[in-house]
Amino acid sequence: MACSLQMPQIPQMPNSGNVTWVPVMMVPANMMSGQATPMVMSGQCTPNPMMMGMCGQMIPNGCMTPVPNGCMTPVPNACMMQIANGMAPSPMKYQAEISNTSTALPSGACSETASDVDESEDTAEACAELIEQLEAGGESHVAAIEAITGSVVDLAFDATACRVVQKALETADVEVATSLAQEMEGHIQEAIKCPHANHVVQKLLDNLPADRTTFVVQELLGAAVELSKHRYGCRVVSRAVKIHASSYSCAEVGTLIDELLTETAELSRHTFAHYVVEAMLDSGSADHTHEVACALRMDLMRHAKNRSATYVVEKALFCCDAHDQEAIASELFGTAEALLELTENQFGCHLAKVLPQLESHFQRAHKYLPQATPLLQKSKYGRRVLQEYSQHMQ
Repeated sequence: MACSLQMPQIPQMPNSGNVTWVPVMMVPANMMSGQATPMVMSGQCTPNPMMMGMCGQMIPNGCMTPVPNGCMTPVPNACMMQIANGMAPSPMKYQAEISNTSTALPSGACSETASDVDESEDTAEACAELIEQLEAGGESHVAAIEAITGSVVDLAFDATACRVVQKALETADVEVATSLAQEMEGHIQEAIKCPHANHVVQKLLDNLPADRTTFVVQELLGAAVELSKHRYGCRVVSRAVKIHASSYSCAEVGTLIDELLTETAELSRHTFAHYVVEAMLDSGSADHTHEVACALRMDLMRHAKNRSATYVVEKALFCCDAHDQEAIASELFGTAEALLELTENQFGCHLAKVLPQLESHFQRAHKYLPQATPLLQKSKYGRRVLQEYSQHMQ
């Protein structure tokens, strides 16, 4: 039987730039059974893999895809071997192999990710060298300081380079460290909220005299309450309060504390801001601590049983003047009912354990402890408090 080869009708395609439409010869399956070149599946014809390799991708049913002029897609060696052995790959598998071949990076090429990794490694190496120079002292230290000068802000906001600035502030003399710190002027609020630069601000507060860091306090004004509630901001604000309130070298610190005192109750109950209120109790003036005590006593039991404010109340018991201490302790420990209310709370029991440290109030509590003991034994917090009292009396 003679084999008649038929050329499929070529659909009319619009001209689209440098595109060549290649006709593909279709051969009936029953005439090519056992041949290597085309594939035979249920009497249907599929494109010749070799033709597809030379002219681009083909899709089933005789349709053709355009190939740019002069573009030749080589057939992978694995496919050539299959063709030679009479096992031509399926069009879909072959198309995937061609796609994989065309998208592979050439040998020695660098991806963008690899470039970023290399740059990060270079930065880490350079920072390590600068830190070594700063620790070495002498001419090496001077050279490292010169390299840092003028770039403190950029370095401070970098995850790795911020450590270089911190080390420079630690190792430089006061004048040089002050010069470096002043480069941060105007960037304090932004730096406080940065997970890296906030450490630089803390470091300059810790290592420089208070009169050299007044610009930090000035930049906190107007945003002190907001920053006190920030995860990193609470650290900076509390440091600024402690350092400047105790040194009395900065008039602005009074304004800063007054700003914070307007929101004492709320700040005391905040997860982060309560550290700032504790700093005011530690380092503030007698007037400041009295105002904190007054704010707490407006709703003392609520504050005593709050996860965060309970620590503020404890601090007030030891930092406020005698009058305020007496007023707070009497309300918390003056009656069996008050002690029970405090002890039954998982946070309030923390304050109940403080009672033995207040000797005069603990002596007064002996009057009602026998009455309160059976009730205290009913709760796990109460049993813990009784255990503390028992150990103290021994």
